[in-house]
Amino acid sequence: EKECGLVLFSADWHEGVLGIVASRVAKMQRKPTVLLTQAGDMCKGSARSIESFDLFQALSGCQHLLDGFGGHRLAAGLRMRLENFLIFREKFVSLANQVLLEEDRVAKLHVDSPLIASDMKRELFKFLKYLEPYGEGNQEPIFLFRGALLTEIRPTSDLKHLKLRVKVDSLTFQAVMFNAPSEVLQEIEVGSQIDLVFCFRESDFDTHGGYEIVVLDLRNVSGEKPHRIAEHIHDDLPAHSH
Repeated sequence: EKECGLVLFSADWHEGVLGIVASRVAKMQRKPTVLLTQAGDMCKGSARSIESFDLFQALSGCQHLLDGFGGHRLAAGLRMRLENFLIFREKFVSLANQVLLEEDRVAKLHVDSPLIASDMKRELFKFLKYLEPYGEGNQEPIFLFRGALLTEIRPTSDLKHLKLRVKVDSLTFQAVMFNAPSEVLQEIEVGSQIDLVFCFRESDFDTHGGYEIVVLDLRNVSGEKPHRIAEHIHDDLPAHSH
C-alpha cells in the first residue's frame, strides 16, 4: 500500500483484457499500474496511469529494460524479456515513489461549472441530452452548488444511500448520494451549508426536467471542520457568470 506504483505479472492472464483491467486498478488504487502476461520468453501487457504521473516519461526512463513500448502519458503498451521483469518492476515503482505525493493519490473531481438555482431549467437538460453518449473522451459534465442549505438528509431503507433536500437561493432541490461514506451523517446535519458536487441522471420522476441530482461529493462550509472528502473538490473554480 505504501508503494505509489503497481507492476504485476501472471502467465495465466489473457493479453486482450489487460488494458481494461489496468485502467480499473489504476482508478481504484490511484496508482500507475502495469499488468503483464507471458508470451514465449517475453512478457507483454498494458499500463495505465493517473493524472499526476506521466506514464510515457516513466517508461522512457526504463527503456533500457524494454524491447518496445508506445503510448502517451496515461496509457501505454509494452514488452520486455522475462528476465528483466523484476528489475523493471523495481525501477518503475521507484520512479512512481519519487514523483507522486500523497495528495496525488486522492481522486479529484473536475467541476465543469458552478450553477445557481435559476440555471435549473429544461433548456439545460435538453442541452445535456445533446452531449450524450458519455464515455472515454466525452466525460459526463459535473456541476457545483456553492453554499447550499441542507434542509433534509436521511438514509434509504437499505442504509446504503442518502436522500437530501437542499435550498439554493430561494429554490429547493432533491438529491441522492449513492454509497455515501458513513462519515457524512456524522459531519453534516440539517442547517449545514454545503458545497455540493453533482451530475444529472435521467429519472422516472419529473422533479428536475426528468433528471435527478446525483451527489458525487460534498463538504461542510459552515463549520470549522470540513467534511473529509472536501479535498476531492477543487477550489480554483470559476465564478458563475451568465
